[in-house]
Amino acid sequence: MRAAWATLGIVCMVLAVLGVFLPVLPATPFVLLAAACFARGSERFHDWLMRHPRLGPIVHDWQRHRSIPLRAKIVAIATMWISLPTTAWVLRARPALSIALLVLGAVATAYLLYLPTRPRGGHGPASTAPPSEPEPPRQG
Repeated sequence: MRAAWATLGIVCMVLAVLGVFLPVLPATPFVLLAAACFARGSERFHDWLMRHPRLGPIVHDWQRHRSIPLRAKIVAIATMWISLPTTAWVLRARPALSIALLVLGAVATAYLLYLPTRPRGGHGPASTAPPSEPEPPRQG
């Protein structure tokens, strides 16, 4: 069973890499899914992902805050909606495909807007508490 989790993690990482280049395929959710799969299937791959200089902070941030930074949301949505209409226009000879692409973009946008946004400056010790807990009083 561990091999199946590790294999699924590798598939998710391949999809994440493709997501860097394809506007319709988001990379970050696949990185997070790969981390969950590797945690169950391969300590070696999980450790590699957690220590990766670009990908590790994404996973740590998600585990700590269960939210994504506002800037990441803005960049993801803006990039997607700059490229999606262009791609739909190129595919205009196939209207069903163009419409499906735009609907998929709308669903991805709704999902990104649904995800909690990490407050500005959310890297300090007070932000490590789950969002349902009140922030502790500051000493000073």
